[in-house]
Amino acid sequence: MRKLFAMLLSVVVFIGCASGPIGKLQPIIAQELCGEVTVIRISSIVGAMNSYTIILDGKDIFGIRSGQYTNFKLNEGEYYIGVKCFGGFVPTWKKSSVKFIVAPNSNSYFLVSPSLSCASIKSIDESEAQKRVQDSKYVGMLQ
Repeated sequence: MRKLFAMLLSVVVFIGCASGPIGKLQPIIAQELCGEVTVIRISSIVGAMNSYTIILDGKDIFGIRSGQYTNFKLNEGEYYIGVKCFGGFVPTWKKSSVKFIVAPNSNSYFLVSPSLSCASIKSIDESEAQKRVQDSKYVGMLQ
């Protein structure tokens, strides 16, 4: 039992350090038909040691730490963007996601923050996103 707990703890610590690209996005078909997505994680002492994983249509794409943000382009269409993390009252993997539509030349903004279950994601407007980006550190997403 001790060995299992030690292995689980080491995996959680390793995952907690992840930041930056994890998976690949679909190639952009046509620049004029794509939109840009910005994901911002608030800077908070709650969950600060825990890296959150940004997921797109159920696939891990990016590890994001407290006070970081990233942006990337997506082809037009309907997507589910979410966040998952290990934690909460019962320490297990939990996720939260929202559906959104990418239109040509559009901008979509999402805010990731700690929650009672572990983490949450919500859509925000451009003015709130611009304020939050000023206090955040950019981490690039490879495309």
